[in-house]
Amino acid sequence: MKLKHNEFSTVIPDAWEDRTMITMVAPFRAGQFASNVVITRHFVGAGESLEDFVEQQLQIMRESLPTFELLDSRDNTLGGFPSSQQLHRFQTENGFLQQVQTFVLANQVVYVITGTAPVNDFGQYISAFREIVENFEISEES
Repeated sequence: MKLKHNEFSTVIPDAWEDRTMITMVAPFRAGQFASNVVITRHFVGAGESLEDFVEQQLQIMRESLPTFELLDSRDNTLGGFPSSQQLHRFQTENGFLQQVQTFVLANQVVYVITGTAPVNDFGQYISAFREIVENFEISEES
């Protein structure tokens, strides 16, 4: 199923920002952690780099999650736009979670695609996370 975002319209009040968030969840049972992918968008200034944005986000995670562990970090491109991908793990009240985050900078917007699953289930969902990232397209209208 192809997900197309922004099939709706509304007015954004003056001085407000579009911080659209899309959440997709894998099948789960009551009481289980719902493995998921969340896509967010963040406007950045003309002089802000993807590397600076990523480092700011990682610093926030380090400060808010005492068990935060960065497992891997890679720079790449996605759809012709600069991208960066991090793999990390941390503990919450739900147990140990693992995330893969892909950051893409296009037209002064950083799109963040975050796949999260319990550590023991992460391998089961990595192909779905990868499929979502590999099929992520940025419209010329953005």
